[in-house]
Amino acid sequence: MGRDVSAIPKPWANRKRQHFPWSSIVPRDYVVTGRAASLSTHRVTFSMPSISIDCRSSRAGSDGYAPLRLRVEHRGTQRFVSLDLKVLASKWNADRQRVTRSHPDDAAINRRFSEIEEKAQGALSKLQARDDILTATRIQNEIQEAVHGSDGDDVEYEGFVPFAFDEVEGYRKRDQRTTARHYRTGVRKLLDFLEDETGKERDNIVLPFSAMTVQLIKEFRNHMYEVRDNAPNTVGKTLTQIKTLWKSAVSEGHAERDPWDEITIDSEPSQKEKLSFEEIELLEEVDLPEGTSQ
Repeated sequence: MGRDVSAIPKPWANRKRQHFPWSSIVPRDYVVTGRAASLSTHRVTFSMPSISIDCRSSRAGSDGYAPLRLRVEHRGTQRFVSLDLKVLASKWNADRQRVTRSHPDDAAINRRFSEIEEKAQGALSKLQARDDILTATRIQNEIQEAVHGSDGDDVEYEGFVPFAFDEVEGYRKRDQRTTARHYRTGVRKLLDFLEDETGKERDNIVLPFSAMTVQLIKEFRNHMYEVRDNAPNTVGKTLTQIKTLWKSAVSEGHAERDPWDEITIDSEPSQKEKLSFEEIELLEEVDLPEGTSQ
C-alpha cells in the first residue's frame, strides 16, 4: 500500500487566493486590437506571420545605396533582421522586393534575395512545426540564426515565455529529448495558468521578466494544486523546471533578480512496493516479441 499523505500539512489549503493586476503580466502592447495597418512592401495579416524585404531608402548614403533588412510581422508586432546588404534605392522595386534590371549585378543580387527568403521561410516553418507559442521576437531570433548563423547579434526576448521555449529547444538540439519534453510540459503548465487567470490567448502571453514575482509563483503553485489537482511531487518537479529555466535567464542577463530564493518547493517521499515472488514468476512467463531484450 502506498503512504497515506492525507495528514501531510498543506500550506496551500484553506487559504484565500490573492489576485494581482494582470496588466503587469500582459502589457496592452502585446494584445491585438484588430486595427488595420499598412506597409509599403506588403499587406499585413494577423492570422499568419509574414516576412518581407525592406529597403530603407530614407537611410541612403551619398552614393545612393540604402541598407536592407527583413521585416517580420506577427499579430501587429514588427521585428527586423539586418541583412548587411545595400542596394541603390532608386533601383528598388518595393512591390517585387527585388532590384530592377538596370541595377548593377541585378541577377546575382536577386538570387541572393531568393536564398535569404528561402532560409527565412524555412526557419519559420520549423518554428511552426514545433507547435510552440509564436511571437514576432521568436520568429526574428529563429530567422536571425538561419540567415547569419549562431554568431549573430545577442538575442533579445520580449519576456520569459519565448526565452523558456528557446531553452527547451536547446535541450532538443543537444539530443536531450526526454528533458526537452518534460520541460516543455512545465512551460505549458505555466501558460495554462496565465491563460486561465488573464483570459488572454496563449499567443498573446509573453510574461515580461519583471513580472516573475514571488506572488506570481505562489499563485502558480496554488493553481497546480487547486485546479490541476497535482500531487506535491508533481508540483515540485514543475516548479524546479521553471526555476532552472529562470536561472538560465538570469545567467544570460535577461533577468536581473531571482524571486525563487523565497519559494519552497514541495516534495514527499515516494513509496515503491516490491514485487512478490509469484508476480516475478508471472513476468518471467510473458512471451516477448522476437529480438526483445528480457
